[in-house]
Formats: sequence, C-alpha cells, structure tokens
Amino acid sequence: MKLLTLLVLFSSFVFSQTSSIESLEKVLFEKDNDDVRTDVVIVQKEGQVIYERYARGYNADTKHLSWSMAKTFAGILIGQAQKDGYLNLQDKVSNYYKEFQGEATILDLLQMSSGIDFIEEYSGVPVHVDVTKMLYLNGPKAGFDNFTVTRELREDLKPGEYFFYSSGDSNVLMGILKKAINQKSVYDNYPWKSLFSPLGVTATFEQDSHGTFVGSSYIYMSGKDYLKVGELLVNKGELNGEQVIPQEYFSLMTQVSLGVNQYADALTSQTRAYSVQVTTNQPIEGRNLPPEYEDLPSDSLILIGHQGQLLIASPSQKLVIVRLATDSGSSFKRREFLKHIKSLADEKGVPYESAKEENSLWYSQEAPAPILAKEEAAPTAGFWDYFKVPRLIESLTAKEMCSCVFVVGRSKKTCKKDLQTSVPLKFFVDINREKKTVSSFIIPGVVEKAQYRGEKLGCALVF
Repeated sequence: MKLLTLLVLFSSFVFSQTSSIESLEKVLFEKDNDDVRTDVVIVQKEGQVIYERYARGYNADTKHLSWSMAKTFAGILIGQAQKDGYLNLQDKVSNYYKEFQGEATILDLLQMSSGIDFIEEYSGVPVHVDVTKMLYLNGPKAGFDNFTVTRELREDLKPGEYFFYSSGDSNVLMGILKKAINQKSVYDNYPWKSLFSPLGVTATFEQDSHGTFVGSSYIYMSGKDYLKVGELLVNKGELNGEQVIPQEYFSLMTQVSLGVNQYADALTSQTRAYSVQVTTNQPIEGRNLPPEYEDLPSDSLILIGHQGQLLIASPSQKLVIVRLATDSGSSFKRREFLKHIKSLADEKGVPYESAKEENSLWYSQEAPAPILAKEEAAPTAGFWDYFKVPRLIESLTAKEMCSCVFVVGRSKKTCKKDLQTSVPLKFFVDINREKKTVSSFIIPGVVEKAQYRGEKLGCALVF
C-alpha cells in the first residue's frame, strides 16, 4: 500500500512538472500565433538554471538585439561616469548643449522627465513621431542627441515633476557622456572598460553616424551574457569584491522617481514604476498603485525592450529571468509568462516570494483607488508625412539588416523574414560582404546604406 501511495505521489509530481513546463512553453512558443517569436529563455534561481531553451536558430553564443534594455546600460555608464569624476547628476543639460533652453538636469534625463516634448509611439506606420525620426530619418544625419535637444520643450509640465518614456532622453545621456569625457578613444572604450570587460561579456554597442553610443536601443549580447548582467544586479552591482555599479547609483535604481509618483503623462505607461533608466516593481505610492507584476518579487529590477525583450533581477530572491525575442505586435502575454515562471520555481523546490505574497493588501479591494491620467489621443500622421514612408523603411531596413547579418551572424533570408514582421512594404536589399555594407531600396535609385564598423561598434547608417 505504501509503495502504491509513493508511486501515485511520484506520478502526480512528474505530471505537475510537465504540466508547468507545458504551460510555460505554450506562452513562449504559441504554434497558432506567429506574432510570438521567442528566441532565448533562461531562468536562474540562487545560481541554478531551472529553465533554458533556445529557438529560431539562436544558441547560447548568438548575440541578440537589446532594443530598450540598452537604456539601463546607458544609465549605469552615467552612474560610473559620476564616480569617475566626469560629470554630476545635478549638472544641467544646458551645460553640455548651449542650444538647449530647458532647466533639466542629467538626473531628469535618467528619470525620463527632461521637459523635452519627444513623441514615443510605435503603432501603425509611425513616420511622424520623434523616435523614428531620430533613429531613421532626421536623427542619423544630425546625431541622435542633437536631434533630441532641439525638440520643443513642454509648456504644461516641468522637469522632474512627471514621467514620460523617451528614447531621446537616453541618447542625450550618451551625448553628455561623450562631451564630458571629451576624448574619443576613452569614450569609445568606456563601456568595455567600465562594464563589459569586468563582466566578461562580448558585447556590441552601436554608435550613431556621429560616433555617439545609441543608449536607447542598440546593444547586442548573447543570452548568457545578459544573464551575467542579471547576476550583477542580483549582487547589487558588486562583482568579485568590486562595486562595478556605484552604490549611490544602484540605490537610485531601486527607488521610484519623484516624477512617476506625481504624474504619468496620458500617452505613456500609467503603471510603470520607473527609476533611473530601469523599471522597478515597487508600488507607486504617490498614485496609489501596487507593484505592476504581482508574480515578481517587489525588489525586481526590470529591463524591457521592444519586440519582447526582458531581463529581470531580484536581489532578495536571487532570481534572474532572461527572455529574448523578435515578437511582432503585442501578443506576448508577459504577465502569464511570469505567472508560469513562478509556478515552475515553486514546483522545482526553489520558490521565491512574489509581490502579492509579500503584501496582499497591495492588491486588495481595500487599497485606495489608483490615480491615473485621463486618456488622450495619440498624435496622428499628416498627409505629407506618408511621403516619408519609403525612406523610413529603406533606412530601417539597411540599418537592421546590417546588424542582423554582420553583428548577429544570421542569414540574409532569415534577417529579411524577421524584418518583414515590422516593415509593411516590399523592400530590396543588397549586401556587399567585401565592403561590409547593406543597401536597401523600395524605388530603384533611391538607396539608404549602412556600414559595419567592427564587432564592438556594429552598424550605422551612412551618408
């Protein structure tokens, strides 16, 4: 009888394990949803990898685009630069850009509260918004930082008193770092000297055509290397007895910014507990909002990128989650994914305390009603904007194909297929492997070109 009971218990355990993994993988690899394109997933608890899978031709050594996860790296570099004496977070942006008329400080840029009226929008064909103008239209020629500081200033909100997610702010930070260091060779090597080399990671950090790091978007590393960054965050910035991330800056990373607590603009996330170039899972007490992800520890630091990128680190629970992807649209169920990660950890005997377990009152009916901004219509493209669509697509295609082929090392066919998830028109690509260039065109004779500049600096549009 005892043997039978043990067999039943064992069978139940095996079934539950399989069921948990199946539930997780259904979210990650939905066969009926081509919009979800998971490439890499690694989950580590207390130094033990409890789940790891690679797909769509990626492996442990394949580099993957960070998209906006790069912002956290850019912020850490600013924190290191303050420690090295190059700058101070209270410095005014106008100290570095005389054409900038605002009162914002470097800290305001870090907290996405600069007062620059920068439009961040990706839906439809966003040819009219600042983020695509910066990355693919006007910005490449002007320089991403120069493009951003010449935008109009907001009249309704003051720097430091609100939150509005802006890739432009991140690129101005990298422009300030360049001006503060004021020596090209030192600047070009700074991310490696200060961060990548101590971690032992092989990274590509691309610059714009003016030689300024694209802190908003363009870092490439393998899943294992992103995991090392997560481990650094779990250890509160310390590595082998050395404080790689300065303690003062790491402390800022864990604090919800004053602007987030006061007001989140209607056209940005209302529930994102942003700190300095990274998202926390803390409650937004000033607006009565609980931690955004109830199945994550409340001390989690969350790096989020376009097309489904995620890097999550909880120091208290020694938890790291990496998800790299090439999603199309917003079909990936992030909350469901995190719920299944929690279940998997529980079933494997390495449980962690989630925000809901830490304080259920955050999510109870007794909690005060959240304070959210009233909905506002997003800006729309004008008639003449649509004439810029071919050039936008050509520039985007040349740049992203160049990085996909020469930095990541994927085939032209695979890269083109991935790009077609976000490019609405048919495009043509010419790859010159001898010169390491990629040219793209929709209309023959009107061509945009990108140049590969080596493993460290990757690709940039050229003129």
